[in-house]
Amino acid sequence: MQPTPRLSDYVCALFDEPDRSRVTTELDALTALPGPMTTERVQTAVVSLSAGDMDRFEDELDLARRDWRDVLVAAGLAGEDWAQRLDDLLGPG
Repeated sequence: MQPTPRLSDYVCALFDEPDRSRVTTELDALTALPGPMTTERVQTAVVSLSAGDMDRFEDELDLARRDWRDVLVAAGLAGEDWAQRLDDLLGPG
């Protein structure tokens, strides 16, 4: 699923120009997630944990492919306050 506009803005804030397209393509290819709300959360978790570093991005992406719940926990997006934390990272949805 293509990253949401607010996630795309977050990607632009963290990654340099040459890497943005690759990040977006890789996030779009992240499949087998339960639904749109979870997809944005998992994609955001991957981007957040990478802190703009492509090697870390690939590591977090691999982790998300194995078990997407692990990246949610690592990024602090697994608890009941996940919606507020997501808004804190990306802006209001």
